[in-house]
Amino acid sequence: MKRSIASSSKGNVYKRSRPDIEHDFEQYHSVNKKYYPNPITRKGANQFNNMSRAKPIEILEELLRKHKTSLQDASTVIHWFRNDLRSSDNVGFYKSVKLFQQLKQRDASAKLYAIYIINEDDWRAHMDSGWKLKFIIEALKSLQESLAELHVPLLVWEFHTLEGALSNSKKFVEFFIEKCISLSSGKPMIISANIEYQTDELYRDIRLLEQEDQRLQLNFYHDSCIVAPGLLTTDKGTRYSVFTPWYKKWVLYLSRHRKSGSEICQLHKIEPLKYNESFKLEPFQYSLPEEFVQYIPKLKWCLPDVSEAAALSRLKDFLKTKSFKYNNEKDTLCLGGTSNLSVYITTGVISTRVVVNEASHTCNGQIMSKTLKDNSSIQNFIKEVAWRDFYRHCMCNWPYTSMGIPYRLDTLDIKWENDPVTFERWCIGNTGIPIVDAIMRKLLYTGYINNRSRMITASFLSKNLLIDWRWGERWFMKHLIDGDPSSNTGGWGFCSSTGIDAQPYFRVFNMDIQTKKYDPKMIFINEWVPELRHSENQRPINYPEPLVDLKHSRERALEVYKDAM
Repeated sequence: MKRSIASSSKGNVYKRSRPDIEHDFEQYHSVNKKYYPNPITRKGANQFNNMSRAKPIEILEELLRKHKTSLQDASTVIHWFRNDLRSSDNVGFYKSVKLFQQLKQRDASAKLYAIYIINEDDWRAHMDSGWKLKFIIEALKSLQESLAELHVPLLVWEFHTLEGALSNSKKFVEFFIEKCISLSSGKPMIISANIEYQTDELYRDIRLLEQEDQRLQLNFYHDSCIVAPGLLTTDKGTRYSVFTPWYKKWVLYLSRHRKSGSEICQLHKIEPLKYNESFKLEPFQYSLPEEFVQYIPKLKWCLPDVSEAAALSRLKDFLKTKSFKYNNEKDTLCLGGTSNLSVYITTGVISTRVVVNEASHTCNGQIMSKTLKDNSSIQNFIKEVAWRDFYRHCMCNWPYTSMGIPYRLDTLDIKWENDPVTFERWCIGNTGIPIVDAIMRKLLYTGYINNRSRMITASFLSKNLLIDWRWGERWFMKHLIDGDPSSNTGGWGFCSSTGIDAQPYFRVFNMDIQTKKYDPKMIFINEWVPELRHSENQRPINYPEPLVDLKHSRERALEVYKDAM
């Protein structure tokens, strides 16, 4: 059912370009049945755990072990850009350039192409936000210009079917083969890409590796994580499900594999190519359909500068001006105490290797203190990057967590109340709890909230309102400019006590305490909830009563969780 999100009657900051926007809130209640008609069950999830069903990352890596790249007869190299929208420090693109240079030595007519494939059905199924998609389109334009300086054309292809098909479908494989063969004039080619760790994307790559056209040689590389998923194991050889011991081993791994005095991790650098001197840039023509952005308020519709140079500049500015205050300011709601690099990292405009290398320079290469509680601001900033790696490690080892099933299968028995109207009021920031409403309105109007904000609102939805955390997870993906499937799922699992290394079920954030700690002067709340600016101690008539009593809703949550767990 579509309902309208009404404008606030107070404050110009909430006026939209049109008074109301129709929005289908029911899309957040379950996975999209059009694309997932047979969603995974608890039994299906357990098959991954008891090893009766192979994990997609294991299938992919086994196929890659059997694969050998041959330069014989190949005259075309293609790099397939995905969520790695940069030319610098890009493992797959670097490998493509090296292979191309080898081919060029024996075949002067050898060609190097870059491609990007748009599948709007993937975006719909995965609930990518309009903020993020607009950023991606701008990043593609910037990438195309960067590649043009190397005389490498970036071709943007669009995959469409009448019935709607994901990229892990047979039809996509057929489309992909046909398009690639047309670039090589029917001759053998070498195609590289960096691995994406979500389940759909892994099955897509498996299907591509299993196709039988011998003219396509596919190489997939680990790139988006500093340490590849699954590489770090316990002393018994099992996978980590707790962050802290994994993080300590992550730090140890980086220390042991330090490439030089200045590099914690190896960077992949490409020299200018003397090739295709007559190349001329032809900008791609693609406009994001209105359906992907129509639900977003237009007043604050602006994006940060989208380029590799802008990302690096933002990183260096953060390290120079803000990083030393990170521990004290990262959680304060009215301060911009974070790096604001997340969208650049999520879309791959900057690599996390570059981020960690640059950050490590400011702490003399000591990226962790002997005791974690003594971590400096810079060290804790680096630790946040490690969390991102950790959640990818977890999604690969427990693939059902990217399929709508929580890591803790027993929490499937939680009896959520799932009141649709209550959920809608949480979505639009109309709960009567000022800190929650301020955060949710900021998300709605800017596409970004910091991690503390995400934790506060996630705890409130899943514990105080007893609404299935997956509803909130989908809302975040649909509205965050930096929406990252593994980090988003991991964060919601943590706050709702259903996920990996989650907080205990009896820990429920106290909204009054959160306000006093992270918005003590009510600066943030007054900015986003203008109804309260001049209210003093009285609740204004145009601001709603709280949806729930915080104390009683906490007690109710503990009972419901205890019964299930």
